[in-house]
Amino acid sequence: MRRYSEDSKKGKTTARRMIFTFALDAAAEGESSSDGGLNFWKFRVMGHASFWRLGGILALVNKATNVDACAIRGGCDMRNCVNKQKNEFSGAQGCIFDVNLLAGGAYIGYLYGASDVVIEVGRCRLTLSNPH
Repeated sequence: MRRYSEDSKKGKTTARRMIFTFALDAAAEGESSSDGGLNFWKFRVMGHASFWRLGGILALVNKATNVDACAIRGGCDMRNCVNKQKNEFSGAQGCIFDVNLLAGGAYIGYLYGASDVVIEVGRCRLTLSNPH
């Protein structure tokens, strides 16, 4: 996975942005059929608790179809996250999104987090796990 990230601190807010690319094997584990069956990947987004007040998004756009896999499931909106995560030790909060990706697909990922406070070391972190 290749990535580019950028931090922005203007005024009394903080924004974190990450752009990354990845591709799946044509015979990805969990693929139930050759016509794009279920192939759910878990994307875990973690970051400073303030990112969840204003919100942020995760978008996973298929390069061939130009369709956001998150939009198909109703969006990967961090502010309205259903599957929330909390790390008591670091104070970080996050969300897990289950997203159906096409085997053999190449994707561009966008992660954006916005905070209503200036954070010196506040980072957004993204991890993923393949289908079981």
